[in-house]
Amino acid sequence: MVWENSIDCCVFGVESRSPHRFSFTIEKLVSEMDANLVDKAVIHYAGSDEIEDHGSFLNDLSSFPARFRGLMKVHSKAPALVSYMNRVFEHRQIVGFIVDSISDNLNPFDVVEIEKLEAYKIWSTADQLGAVLVIDVQVAEAHIVPYFLERFPNVKVIAPRSLVFRTVASEVSCIDVPPRINVDMPTESKFTIQCWSEFPNLYVCLSGYYSFSKEAWPYNDIRRWFEPENFVDRFGADRIMWGSEFPWTSNVPGYDRTLDFVKNRLQYVTADQQKKIARDTALNLLF
Repeated sequence: MVWENSIDCCVFGVESRSPHRFSFTIEKLVSEMDANLVDKAVIHYAGSDEIEDHGSFLNDLSSFPARFRGLMKVHSKAPALVSYMNRVFEHRQIVGFIVDSISDNLNPFDVVEIEKLEAYKIWSTADQLGAVLVIDVQVAEAHIVPYFLERFPNVKVIAPRSLVFRTVASEVSCIDVPPRINVDMPTESKFTIQCWSEFPNLYVCLSGYYSFSKEAWPYNDIRRWFEPENFVDRFGADRIMWGSEFPWTSNVPGYDRTLDFVKNRLQYVTADQQKKIARDTALNLLF
């Protein structure tokens, strides 16, 4: 089976003091993965800037060393940022970092000097460590990302949520479970794809479809977003992965349906391409 032993590249871990901690347990995740023939997963963790607060998450990773890898959110304004990134990366199952903001300058016509941006420290440190970066930025910041992709060609970068960007005005707070992003499809991301796909160090995670569809499962209103010209033709299967966004999707639409959605949207590609998206790309990049 093409999708047997696949790798889920987007699971959300929640810090122990979060009100949503109840919805995430490593045991529940393993149960869902086993039921759907998913072998490994990458957990995105959005905790504090104090490594001492991450004990529960790091213990979860250590309990299944062969099955899980972790990505930690970092903030460009955090004190002792470089030291923090170095300390976190010492944990052998942490493979990279999540960046949710790269600039306060949102005017696309201004001259961009990335060395002067606070996020530059994140990119340069990731380059030195060999760490992967997940760029979960607002649409207004997207024009700056190619400058970093070009300056740091050895930094592997993942664009999550099927390249549908957040906007301050349109995104509903993650207090909602699952969160919703109220944007019209296709979004402004359609034009950004044409630029980002030119950089060989840029990867895409097909995930989050439940959050920007305006319909219930099977999300027929966003089918065209997953046409070949938007993803497989532009990036190639060896730069595409999939993610469930568990636990937000554990009840609606359900873990199995998040995987089925990708399978159904990828019926137009070859079995070899599906295998890369299901497992091989993530295995080579993150494990």
